[in-house]
Amino acid sequence: MKLQRSLALGVLLASAMVASATADEKPKKLTIATWNLEWFFDQYTGDNSADLAKRQAAPSRADWDWKLAGVAKVISEIKPDILALQEVENRRVLFYLNQKLKSDYNLNYRIAFVEGEDFFTEQDVAIMALSGLTGFGRKERT
Repeated sequence: MKLQRSLALGVLLASAMVASATADEKPKKLTIATWNLEWFFDQYTGDNSADLAKRQAAPSRADWDWKLAGVAKVISEIKPDILALQEVENRRVLFYLNQKLKSDYNLNYRIAFVEGEDFFTEQDVAIMALSGLTGFGRKERT
């Protein structure tokens, strides 16, 4: 009887030690940011149909490269886990931004792009999430 009680106590203590050894680590800080990029449009206007969108495009490739580099630098300094962006032109500018973040700052984001229905400005929104998060999705309501 005493042996059974000792064995049961030993098993209980061993399982408690294993459970505490395999418990999840304390989560790190989760940083969520939002940024209205105000006309984050590249210099290519061939994919814009609205006059306003064409006028707000970057005047030249050099201007676009400067804006892209500046935005990537600020994001790299904040390093948000989740980043909401407003007033982006399209998926292509997000691709360029993500490539810049990967190559220059070793930040790898996943992109959830939402095409807007505002045909006057042609501005869209996006959510960028650092790789390593469990996942994200998009649900639309009608």
